[in-house]
Amino acid sequence: MPNSEQEVGSWDSVLLESPTEDNFISNLHLRYKRDHIYTYIGTHLVSINPFKPLPLATPELVKTYATRGLFKLPPHIFGVARRAYANLLDFYEDQSIILSGESGSGKSETAQMVVDFLTRLPQIRRNYAISRQKGSNTSLTCSNHASSNASRSSTPKHEAPLDSPGACSLSRGCILRQRSLESEKSGYGSLRKCSHDKLAESYWKSTDNLPSKCQIHTHSTPKIAKKCPKHHSCAGEHHPKSVVLSRALYDDSIPFRRSCSLHRQEANMRDKLATLDGLTKSYGFTAASRTPKCSMDCDRVPNRRAKTPPPHFGRGYGNISGIVENFRRILRSRMTTEEAELQRYRDKIAHADIFISAMGSAKTAKNRNSSRFGKFFDIELDFKGDVIGGHIYHYMLEKTRVTNVCGNERNFNIFYQLLAGADIHLLKSLKLQRNIDKYDILKNSTATEDDRQAFARSKRSLDVMGFNCEEITSIFRILAVVLKLGNLVFLPTTNIDGTEGCTIANEYEIVEMAQLLEIHVDVLVLCLTRTSLSWSQIPDNWMEVDAEVATKMKQTLCRTLYGRLFVWLVTRINEEIKSTSLNGHKRFLGVLDFSGFEVLERNSLEQLAINYCSERLQQHFLGSVLKEQQELYIREGLEWTRVDFFDNSGICDLFDRPNYGILSLLDEPHVNCDEIYLTRIHQCSDGHPNFLSDDIGSYPSSFQIRHYAGTVSYSVAGFVEKNSEQLPRSVSYGLFQSNLPIVQSLFPEGNPKRSSKRPNSLASNLRVGIHTLLKSLARRKSHYVFCLKPNEFEEPRHFEMSLIQHQVRYLSLMPLLSIWRNGYCFSMNHVAFLARYKLLNNLTWPHFPRGSVVEAIALIVRSLPLPTAEFTICTQRVFIRSPRTVAEVEEFRRMRLD
Repeated sequence: MPNSEQEVGSWDSVLLESPTEDNFISNLHLRYKRDHIYTYIGTHLVSINPFKPLPLATPELVKTYATRGLFKLPPHIFGVARRAYANLLDFYEDQSIILSGESGSGKSETAQMVVDFLTRLPQIRRNYAISRQKGSNTSLTCSNHASSNASRSSTPKHEAPLDSPGACSLSRGCILRQRSLESEKSGYGSLRKCSHDKLAESYWKSTDNLPSKCQIHTHSTPKIAKKCPKHHSCAGEHHPKSVVLSRALYDDSIPFRRSCSLHRQEANMRDKLATLDGLTKSYGFTAASRTPKCSMDCDRVPNRRAKTPPPHFGRGYGNISGIVENFRRILRSRMTTEEAELQRYRDKIAHADIFISAMGSAKTAKNRNSSRFGKFFDIELDFKGDVIGGHIYHYMLEKTRVTNVCGNERNFNIFYQLLAGADIHLLKSLKLQRNIDKYDILKNSTATEDDRQAFARSKRSLDVMGFNCEEITSIFRILAVVLKLGNLVFLPTTNIDGTEGCTIANEYEIVEMAQLLEIHVDVLVLCLTRTSLSWSQIPDNWMEVDAEVATKMKQTLCRTLYGRLFVWLVTRINEEIKSTSLNGHKRFLGVLDFSGFEVLERNSLEQLAINYCSERLQQHFLGSVLKEQQELYIREGLEWTRVDFFDNSGICDLFDRPNYGILSLLDEPHVNCDEIYLTRIHQCSDGHPNFLSDDIGSYPSSFQIRHYAGTVSYSVAGFVEKNSEQLPRSVSYGLFQSNLPIVQSLFPEGNPKRSSKRPNSLASNLRVGIHTLLKSLARRKSHYVFCLKPNEFEEPRHFEMSLIQHQVRYLSLMPLLSIWRNGYCFSMNHVAFLARYKLLNNLTWPHFPRGSVVEAIALIVRSLPLPTAEFTICTQRVFIRSPRTVAEVEEFRRMRLD
């Protein structure tokens, strides 16, 4: 990380001297010009798309943010991921990282960085802890040999005696002062100090505000009964210890510590031999003698020095050492197997999103690599923090892009990757040509060198995920069939009875498609040129269709085949990454990446669905962060001035009203055409403050909605057809005859022995999916990453003030900044706070019998070497002002536990 990072603006916008909108944007601009694209708002993050490669995910950075204190490091997406990971382990609460922003702001790349970091984080931290322990043991031995004589007689000078008053607090205070000096050197400490002087207010600023009972016995500790001065650790005596214990006290080179060490070694040997005693019989060994009783009884001979084990110790157990070594070897093998299994899961989760993104991303007018679906990647972790599984939830894939692509856009990336990156043998087996112009659904677009390289990564991801050769081949075959389906041309014909029919002009395409799908060519021709009048009609009653209807059926099949392959792929990947652990102690950390708010020249049902989801996610943010937090302050009796923000609940109500919402109207039985749907919208929505009629719209048969990000005009052309797009039963019946197991599974309704019902509509699936997602998010601690787009031209170092200002306003970043600057970052109810932190004070551990819970909490707060203004004890909850204070309290707790 460059040293100049400390000199570029403010890392945390909360610490700006004047938190106005202009100063906030100027700080973002100043940092962006120096390629510092990340800035904090408290614990949330603002990220600006640089539109150029930056070294943001190097191995060095990954290791740094995985092992070092976050408050010593500049803002980074890894810092948000690390904080969510730490909260999950510390508070045993499910977490979510929500990426918000419009299309082209860099959400998908950021989400992938988070997933990669989380899969590598546990192993890096484990290796770091082992290396620190080894280094600590090495330095410990050297330092203790040098000071062994001084350690025999007295406590070292740098440590307070164990039974001295305030030993725990003084030791922590030394550490805290050292950390403060380090943080001031890094530049962040001075900002934090400034914030304390200017912002900190509390009901408990001085000791006068604390209950009187909390002022007694603050620095006293229970006296320790006088036992064996050399072997008190062997007598099972428990006493309060300082957070920073002298290393010399744990060095076996000191005589009285060495004697205790021999006690432990002898006792451990007795336990091992007793455990293995029964195993010797099964191995054919006989014990000649028993282990002698320990000759160093601390209670009877308190001043006796430890002796080396007698020469006959362990006689007759010479062969047991081999058994012990075998068990050690088995244990090491088991640990290696478990670590290999964890690594396999980590690799799969890191690669799970690659092929899905290739199938779900495309170039649009506003984004060179836009995700055309929503994704919630839920990563499962065990109680140790290891990644043991995951699940991908997907939402509203833009299937219409398969057959309808604007002139300056591209189809889904996987098609270009396949044609540009596949070797000649794979292309010949798929009966494809490398020339993009040979395929109608890819016309007016080109493949690039990036597509060729991306195909190798996409194909390798399937291998890592555990897909077999047959499955991989079937996936590419189906993609080839979609390409060839787009080339089919139907010619109109007239039958003898005067009815209209059609024939296929390029029959070679249908023959190759039949070979790829392993279907008889006559069956495939039949299902593409005939249809059933009802959903349950048998094949014998199918009737011929004209060329226009056959073309629509072909396009519907293209979209359906691609969409169902996508769903099958996600389901198959979820099977590979699902956890097999039977342990119930596991938690989830989810990464949410939805298509950003989108406004195109002509907006249809796809844009309506995207913007509806954006509205609901924005409502979740406003409700859980801005609204509920302020209501909590007022309910707890804190002096608080309300911060105003734009509430989009009225817009969400326009979509979700039961029976009268814009999405609900699409599913009405009598709404069978776009004109009826538009009429129903006017009947139910006229007069709503966020709804405008079509006479202001840019296109005929359109309506407008005032979204939180701006007004959007929607053309209803094709709404009804897209919402209830159904494949004729004749097509499903024909494809079910395929000999490829995957194709059969994609069209279960084609089974004549199975009774099928109509599938749910797009609007119904969308509402159910987003409501389920919001319920899951409501049960989690959310961390927000606000992604901003600096310009519309995707140019690096181009920062449009007006565009950034528009995004800052509709994302409600200034109200968030105001609440973080004047409010509190952490709160916990009294009982939970006392239960978690009572071990920080000797008078409250293990219980506090002298007074109330509030008095015990106040006693804990006063004993901490932290500013009391950082804490506020209210009627039901304890509030902490800054994230750094929360981290320091948690660090004190971890040190006591260690």
